[in-house]
Amino acid sequence: MKVAYVFTSKNSHLILDKMIIPQLLSDKHGADVVGMMFFADNTFLLTKGSNVGDRLQEV
Repeated sequence: MKVAYVFTSKNSHLILDKMIIPQLLSDKHGADVVGMMFFADNTFLLTKGSNVGDRLQEV
């Protein structure tokens, strides 16, 4: 199954950091992630050098 995530809350950082990224890195995420869209003001977490951004880039 393919999914695309749409992040619209200020909790995007926690959702990515604690739930989605660990599942993707350990190959335990039940779906094929084909896209992520961010509509929150805190997308700075995706920048190079940030913990979440670097881990997401590994995926």
